[in-house]
Amino acid sequence: MPASVGSEVEQCTPKIIAKFSFTPMYKKLVFLLALFALFFVSTAEISIIHPVEHTEWTRGEEVTIEWKIDEADLAETVTIELREGPKANLALVYEITTDADANFESFDWTVPEDLEAGDKYSIRVISDKGADRYSHYFKIK
Repeated sequence: MPASVGSEVEQCTPKIIAKFSFTPMYKKLVFLLALFALFFVSTAEISIIHPVEHTEWTRGEEVTIEWKIDEADLAETVTIELREGPKANLALVYEITTDADANFESFDWTVPEDLEAGDKYSIRVISDKGADRYSHYFKIK
């Protein structure tokens, strides 16, 4: 009696081997997306609303520092610094805060009485995403 053909046949499960390769078109797409993302990260900007040029602050008085961050930055906090000196070498004079709420877009600060009077002061606002901006020079008296 002949053996049944079906009884001797092994059950075969086809094996699918997936190979992933980057086609030239895919590589171009990834490159363009990365370039697009880099553009938006690098164009994130901070604008300082106050102080502006010709502003005068008085030692011991409360002042309001104001800024605007464009939506591309999506910062949560900002650091605010008081700087002084020539534009090419603005020295850090005072770290005003390291964790102001970026979305508040303002920070109240009392100018220390022990600061030297001068007209080469600048505020630097730095987002937690790395964008930063310096204000115009202003005067502390």
